Amino acid sequence: MPIRSAASGLLALLALGAQAHDSGETAIPSWPGWRFGAALAGEYLDADSPYPAPTLPGILGNGSRYDDRRGWRLEHATLELAARLTPAFGGHAAVGWHDDGKAHVEEAWFEGNFPLDHTDLAFGAGRDTLPIGAVIERGGHFDRFLSMPLAKRALFDGDWQEGGFNLRWLRSNDEPWPWLRRVDLGMWRSDAFPGDGGDRLFPMLRLGFGRDALQVDAFYAHLEPQARGAFAQGSGAGHVHGSPDCSGTLAQRVCFDGTVDLAGLSGNWATPLPSLALSGALLARREAGSLSAQNGDTRYRGTTWGGWAQAAWQFDARWETALRYEWLEADHTLRGPGATSVARDAGLLDNPGATRFGAMLGWRPWHDWLFSIEAGSEQVADQHTPYVALRAVWQAPELFSGGWPR
Repeated sequence: MPIRSAASGLLALLALGAQAHDSGETAIPSWPGWRFGAALAGEYLDADSPYPAPTLPGILGNGSRYDDRRGWRLEHATLELAARLTPAFGGHAAVGWHDDGKAHVEEAWFEGNFPLDHTDLAFGAGRDTLPIGAVIERGGHFDRFLSMPLAKRALFDGDWQEGGFNLRWLRSNDEPWPWLRRVDLGMWRSDAFPGDGGDRLFPMLRLGFGRDALQVDAFYAHLEPQARGAFAQGSGAGHVHGSPDCSGTLAQRVCFDGTVDLAGLSGNWATPLPSLALSGALLARREAGSLSAQNGDTRYRGTTWGGWAQAAWQFDARWETALRYEWLEADHTLRGPGATSVARDAGLLDNPGATRFGAMLGWRPWHDWLFSIEAGSEQVADQHTPYVALRAVWQAPELFSGGWPR
């Protein structure tokens, strides 16, 4: 699988890069003042067939098809502005672009912090990445590997960003519960998949545990989407975010009404071995309700689960390498008139699962830059796709900054 013009292409990527995806809480400066950041990411990818797989058979999603990433591509670009107005209050906003050139608001978050004895409380409102654990939040969003993890793509269509409210408790010392480090309790609008795009709020709970080298996060969310649409298989829909409208005709639509339970477990361990870190995540989504299409109306129960395991080793001050293994599985039951037709429209007739393995070698010549080469293999149904890619990552979280006049 040749890499055409790889040497000259890597030089062309010097103008591109990426930034770790920080949620509002970590992006707001810790000091009264402001910060402006910018980031870009670029890649060249070569594969024998479209990569990543346009669809995931056997997975109930929104019916969109992922774009073929072969060749040169602008991976992502962001501009962000963060400020702490007072010691207690601050905010963060970020705008992003992909290779389609369309700008979108990724985050617009305002938060107040209130230190108490042994704890710190914070209340935030706006649009933000949901607090589902650092490993899951950053997976596929400007991390070491270029592809969105299969489990994140299947369960909530990539990065999960919503509008809502969140109350966060942080432990400020080892008392009274040394292993419990944070609790998040929020109410969020179900704007993106697996929600229905309506005005209903759903609850989410996140617990963070850990001490020293080991950090573990768990989350749970419960949604009740009504008339959540998905494009039928073969409809010709491209890559879209959200869900199509199910309030009118069912032509080229599959519609779901019911309950959705989402849960995840993730963690990171800085091992005793020098510069070796292990991380991983498990995600599961359970749905129950009605699934209907133009040719049928069924009772539906389904479970989708998957995850990934990763090892990263920084064997030199400027060099690092990492391995990642991913898997995805699903199981569905449909009963009622036209069950076979509905399953066909929803792409659920077969549940072949999917796996992916990747390895990367990265070089950081300067503090804000990462150049890497990545190779791997994706198996979705009977389609086996090896790939190789070059990436360049630049991040400037404090391109400009300053304090407030006194």
